[in-house]
Amino acid sequence: MISGLVLAAGASRRMGQRNKLLLPCKGEPIVRRTAFTVLASRVSEVIVVTGHDHKAIAQALVGLPLRLAYNPNYTRGISSSVACGVRSAAAEASAFMVCLADLVMLTAQDLDFLIEAFEAQQQTNPGAIVRPVYHTTPGHPVLWPASYRDVLCNACTREDSQRPIERFAQNLIYVHVQNERYVRDVDTEEDYAAQMAGHGKQ
Repeated sequence: MISGLVLAAGASRRMGQRNKLLLPCKGEPIVRRTAFTVLASRVSEVIVVTGHDHKAIAQALVGLPLRLAYNPNYTRGISSSVACGVRSAAAEASAFMVCLADLVMLTAQDLDFLIEAFEAQQQTNPGAIVRPVYHTTPGHPVLWPASYRDVLCNACTREDSQRPIERFAQNLIYVHVQNERYVRDVDTEEDYAAQMAGHGKQ
């Protein structure tokens, strides 16, 4: 089974006073639309990792069949949220699909395409970590085999500053994708305006 980990703990500092994950996209908060997309994919469970604005994020997700995992160390960065999500995943998980909560343009079909690529790699290369790349820009989500569970769980406690994806770069397989949805996140007001123009009126 594949656990879908949606990282929604950040403080959205580049958006100023607004939490980007709570901004509306077609009438729903961005974090809810992303979570719904992951739920519609082939993953077996969805865990949303929260931190900043935990209560508001949790409220935005009410009614969806997922679990929340609060990361008290969210200010330490993305590795701490990945660790929190992996620790909360089912023991029988065979892989972890690490998703950013602000990739609102992604579809369930996009995620399933990556899952299929990951499964194909596992046939001959069980240590492969799969990541999409659009032209030369690496994207998300990233799929990790469960053999990295301990590494991911302890990522934010290591003395060195290398993230797991950097430490295991030799095992990273880039899957070339044909659309930019995998790299179009929302970091600034300009990003948000462009995303909403792509989605049509809210």
